[in-house]
Amino acid sequence: MTSGRPENPVNAVAPNARAHCQIRYTVDTDPADFAPALRQHLDAEGFGNIQIENAGIRMPASRTDPGHPWVRWAVTSMEKTLGKHVQVIPNSSGGLPGDVFVDHLGVPLVWIPHSYNGCKQHGPDEHFLRAPRSGRHRRLRRDLVGFGGAGDAMKLLRDFCAAVEAEDAERFAALFTEDGVYHDVFYGAFTGRAGIADMIRDRFCRDATDFRWDMHDPVTNGTTLYVRYVFSYRSKMAESEGKRAMFEGVSIMTLRDGLIATYREIADTAPGFVDLGFAPERIARFAARQGKALRSQAEAARHLD
Repeated sequence: MTSGRPENPVNAVAPNARAHCQIRYTVDTDPADFAPALRQHLDAEGFGNIQIENAGIRMPASRTDPGHPWVRWAVTSMEKTLGKHVQVIPNSSGGLPGDVFVDHLGVPLVWIPHSYNGCKQHGPDEHFLRAPRSGRHRRLRRDLVGFGGAGDAMKLLRDFCAAVEAEDAERFAALFTEDGVYHDVFYGAFTGRAGIADMIRDRFCRDATDFRWDMHDPVTNGTTLYVRYVFSYRSKMAESEGKRAMFEGVSIMTLRDGLIATYREIADTAPGFVDLGFAPERIARFAARQGKALRSQAEAARHLD
């Protein structure tokens, strides 16, 4: 707030004053009502000569449901690291650009303060306790950043690729939940760990060897994982034996308790088929089967007429 001209003070009551005000609010409040409400209050109190200028919204309020799986995971991780109960505050009026993540990117946001409830953050008596700088809190930061930066996801993906390259069916199946489903772009769907292990033994290893699978650029919100991959193998099929085929695609996984609940993929298969020397008729049949599968998806309904 400024009254008069502080840079050139005089011994008199200043004829004017101005104040820059910031209102921190929760997501259940409509910020469009602020300026009219303030105007009404000033007029009712006899301050009609006060002008309200440049009223606007700098950082809209945002909120992630406390029951969201990402919130539950973060709380569980923090309690495990700290050995203490973690309080979840469902609404906070702090000034954060959370809308960028929640509203525009559509991803959940968990804000973890660096202090405690009574720290009077942003107040004149704001303070910080020395205890949060302890080793336990450094471990908390490490554990949370590890998953937030796709650390756990990257480990899962490394194990995924290593199991396939080692042709280890049981090790691969163990990365899935008991009721997990693997939708393979070539062989179809396999359910349960036993079925997924059979897929590796009876399909993958029957038709190919010398697998190489690399994952790139994973993106996850804690329950869904997208990752681009490059996959290749050396064929054991009679018509293309010894030839290496390479495919690029995107894996889409749903996660539960650190394991894969469902796996499906979108793959650019044409270059690999050319590598294998498949006849055009065979490629056409496979493409037709992929098209049929795409048209059967609920998401494709509005594209069919």
